[in-house]
Formats: sequence, structure tokens, C-alpha cells
Amino acid sequence: MNSKTYDFLKRIILPILSGASAFILTVGEAWNIPQYKALSITFSAGATFLAYFLNESSKKYLEDKDIIPKDSSVEVKGWCLSGFKLYHLLLVL
Repeated sequence: MNSKTYDFLKRIILPILSGASAFILTVGEAWNIPQYKALSITFSAGATFLAYFLNESSKKYLEDKDIIPKDSSVEVKGWCLSGFKLYHLLLVL
């Protein structure tokens, strides 16, 4: 995956999917929209699925650039959405 695609997915698509899920769940409840829970779950699952592949891509990129050694105990653990910024979390064991 090239860096433009990675950045687009990480900074645009992932927060939109997560935000849309929360929005649909909130608005769906307030307006009694049918199947709103299923739609919200689908958006959340899509964001989780995308985050997994972004994490794997990030780890491979860091290993290829020798930022982290291939045999290290550094693991890409996930994403954290804080305010309007998406942070990539690394955990060193």
C-alpha cells in the first residue's frame, strides 16, 4: 500500500466510519429508524476490519525501513481516537 492510500484510509476513512457508527446509533434511536443498530454495527465492523489491515501495513513499513527490528517485541496494537485526531499506538513488550 502506498503512503497516500495509507494516509487517506487512516486519516479520512477510519474516523468517518467510526463517527458514522456513533452518529447512526444516536440518531437512529432518537428517530426510531428501522435497522439502525445493524447499520451501526456494520460501520463499526468495517472500521475494525480496516484498522487491522492498516496496523499490519504500518508494522511492515516500520520493519522495512528498519525503524523497528523484524525480530523485536514491538507490536502494533491499535488505534486511539482522541478528539479529532487518530493516534497510532505501539506497545513495547
